[in-house]
Amino acid sequence: MYYYVNHHAMRDVFAPVEAELDPQVRSEMMLNIQDRFAELLVEQIERTCWELKHKRQWNTGQIADTLNISERKVKMFIRWYSERTGEWNPLDRPKPAEVIDISHLVRKQGNQPTRQRLTEPTHSEGEPAPVEDHPTA
Repeated sequence: MYYYVNHHAMRDVFAPVEAELDPQVRSEMMLNIQDRFAELLVEQIERTCWELKHKRQWNTGQIADTLNISERKVKMFIRWYSERTGEWNPLDRPKPAEVIDISHLVRKQGNQPTRQRLTEPTHSEGEPAPVEDHPTA
């Protein structure tokens, strides 16, 4: 896709740089323009990643392919946008509500065996081993 670029506005931005005679001052001006342009570009990339993930339900791979960046960068941009704007991060997993922790009830107690070990015989030495019937399909 092609989009219109306002070259007149770009010339207005660079006019002071072109008019500057001192190369050191000119280099500082160009670096300031470069930094500000990069900041604006990153903000728009963050916003685009966030909107594609949250509003369009794209996965990070699709976003990465579209913007020609890595999935890791996509996740980073989404996180940055969420932190900067206070918007919900669509990569966060929802926290369960009204959950009771019962892990202390199901935790094993020391070295006490809770199940019969498979290596132990299931019959006495004098008895024949039980035969398991397996249905055939």
